[in-house]
Amino acid sequence: MNRDTRAAWLSDCQGLIDHAYDAVVKLLITSDWMMPDETGDRRSRKLTRV
Repeated sequence: MNRDTRAAWLSDCQGLIDHAYDAVVKLLITSDWMMPDETGDRRSRKLTRV
């Protein structure tokens, strides 16, 4: 792999990592409302810990 190819590959990888990070953050923010309150059952509490 020459220098230009490696730079392009690294740039593509960085773009994919940034995209994945943004997707995970968006998922965590939007799924926050899905978490049960403190009165949830045992299964809900177990899922919350995961």
